[in-house]
Amino acid sequence: MTNDIVRVWGTADSFVLEYRKGADGRWYAEVPPDITDGQYAAEIHARNTCGETACWTGILYMHRGRAELRLRPQRYTLWLQPTELALCLLPPAVRLILKER
Repeated sequence: MTNDIVRVWGTADSFVLEYRKGADGRWYAEVPPDITDGQYAAEIHARNTCGETACWTGILYMHRGRAELRLRPQRYTLWLQPTELALCLLPPAVRLILKER
């Protein structure tokens, strides 16, 4: 089974986005130009064939009439242990440990 993206959706300011996959394999959505400040508060979700969902939040800025976001998959491992919750990014660049006080 491949692990391809099957759906991408989200919001940009108050606009609901449902992305469509183009012939080039990229996902596209359109929103009206933001002429007040040229930026969008965005939340983008993607789901793959395995049912896994990823989410990105941030600000998209318009440049030459377009706002573009490129997401690249990044592997991670989530370890659940009785004493700690650790999120480790692979390759090991960051390890975040959450502990109860």
